[in-house]
Amino acid sequence: MKIIQFIKTLNNTELGKGTTHETYILIPKKAEINDIFENEKINYKFICKNNNNEINLRLRATAKRKELRILGLGNYYRENKLNPGDSILLEKIINNGENKLYISHRKEENILFFQKVKNRLEIFSPELINDYHNQTDAYNHLIKIEHVASEKKRTDSPTKTDFYEIMINNINVVDEFNDKEIGGITIFNNKLIILHPFVFEKHIIDTEVNIHE
Repeated sequence: MKIIQFIKTLNNTELGKGTTHETYILIPKKAEINDIFENEKINYKFICKNNNNEINLRLRATAKRKELRILGLGNYYRENKLNPGDSILLEKIINNGENKLYISHRKEENILFFQKVKNRLEIFSPELINDYHNQTDAYNHLIKIEHVASEKKRTDSPTKTDFYEIMINNINVVDEFNDKEIGGITIFNNKLIILHPFVFEKHIIDTEVNIHE
């Protein structure tokens, strides 16, 4: 039996919460996905692990192949109420010559996720800002969150995006991250934690055991 897993942390844009309202999984340029999606011209049927429903997904390249995306996720995102920082798992199981495809997800709760855009932060869960602003943990780390600008990300963006800075004891969190990197902050056991979530992971598991149903 062989198991191929692709795990991706989702951002605002992929979830349709950006300016274009498109839903998809963006495949990072360093990621290899063709062992799950072998043909861009056909749909692949995935089984949802949480309810055994089926969902059709397809791999598509955008104009001039600037981006590679997995499409067909809008209903799945909405039904499972996924938010930025949550992760999606696509899995291919090869057993006795038969292929099965599965989709599942992991939700993160009460984490203030953001993405570095130039030298500012786009906050993915603005409803949590008031929960963190002016909060102090047991080690006297004071969190300050300030709105710094509302601008279009691109000249063709239909709406403006709000940008913020997050200060921890007057030290700007943005310096901890690379441009476009997703991060987060949370308070766990009364201790402030700065998170550096992964963008994607790929696992290939080979076993000598085949499962017979």
